Amino acid sequence: AQAAIEAAATAAGIEALGLWAQVPHYLSATSFAPATEALLTGFAALAGVDIDITPITERALSARTRLDEMVARDPEHVAMLEKMEATYDDLHDARLRLPTGEDLAAELEKFLRDQ
Repeated sequence: AQAAIEAAATAAGIEALGLWAQVPHYLSATSFAPATEALLTGFAALAGVDIDITPITERALSARTRLDEMVARDPEHVAMLEKMEATYDDLHDARLRLPTGEDLAAELEKFLRDQ
């Protein structure tokens, strides 16, 4: 729905920008303060406004602490989380190794010169 609203606004000549926050799928039906904190922080930065989100930041910290405690109590959850973190790190490292646009252009120029 958000993408459709942005597209319609842009087509009508109205500047539009969408913000979203990642929420773990198992928490998507609940209020998740870390996501609210991320959205408000992003909005404030984009809009150039100062918003006091101290209460939300406190709730976000509390939510993260509770989740960490729940995960730590179950060795199976700890193992699953470690595996997910390793997968994320592997993907992130792979992205860091991707050539830049300048690297690709230089390689293409070299290839064309050598032909």
